[in-house]
Amino acid sequence: NGKPSGLPNDQWRDLWWNLWAMADANAALADYQTMPNYIPEQGESLAHTYHWLHTMNTLGQLKTGLGDITADYPGAMVFDNQGVKRYVVYNFGESERQVQFSDGVSVNAAAGAFTVETH
Repeated sequence: NGKPSGLPNDQWRDLWWNLWAMADANAALADYQTMPNYIPEQGESLAHTYHWLHTMNTLGQLKTGLGDITADYPGAMVFDNQGVKRYVVYNFGESERQVQFSDGVSVNAAAGAFTVETH
């Protein structure tokens, strides 16, 4: 069927769903739901695939790394889900950091943690 659900076992079906979800989470999730009893790839788990697909479905389309929006810190990303933007920053440092995005949004990221702001 040209989708991960059409692959034989041991052909990275769950990994393909994870990758597809970064481009079209709704489609990846719909295909995933057709196979509730698939066998996960070695090193992968049912729980991780479920979590990844539902997280990407909530976050939406990645906007950083594609030229749409940039940030002045490598641990920063923006996702857009039908006009709702989520600014996600993982601050690797030991002190709070202000991260500036090219669309004018600024995020004060907590030290050693994820910070998510919705706009």
